[in-house]
Amino acid sequence: MKNLTGLILLLMTICVFSACRKNDNPKLPDGIKNSVLPQLLPPADYTGNFNNINTFSNVINVGLYFPNGEKPTKMDLYVTYLDDYSKPKLLKADITTYPTPVTVTGKMLLDAFGLTAADLAPGDFFGMTVDMTFRDGTVKKGFQVGVDANGNPINIEPYGGDAYGFPDSYPMLYYTYKP
Repeated sequence: MKNLTGLILLLMTICVFSACRKNDNPKLPDGIKNSVLPQLLPPADYTGNFNNINTFSNVINVGLYFPNGEKPTKMDLYVTYLDDYSKPKLLKADITTYPTPVTVTGKMLLDAFGLTAADLAPGDFFGMTVDMTFRDGTVKKGFQVGVDANGNPINIEPYGGDAYGFPDSYPMLYYTYKP
């Protein structure tokens, strides 16, 4: 009985080690490219909040999370106000080198939406991301409008939820008014 148990264990060990071979992994189809993920790197003191829109100013480094992957021919920085993804406003066009520092001021945010400082209420927020244009003319929109179960417009994340979990990954930035 001891020999039978040893023989069974030996056969199981052989099966386990021979079951997986390196060449059993499927090859990726042609045309699969490295992912292109924008990175809007905020300043070191970024909290996501501002208390005075008139003095608000931040420098955002617009770049790529995977700097050695495919590069877009240009990126355009857009902003939304209060999750209105159907009407993003252009803040900076034709960013062609990565990373590029872009200064965003409270005046720029207000002017983009025709607002004044008095129009803001605590909790109001601005969201920023980029549209990317590639060599073949393809444009990957940062703000893509979808509809939730109640019929309300929502932003469809073009990069998937995992992209937001990468260390120092900022495909989108938010600034909230907290006086």
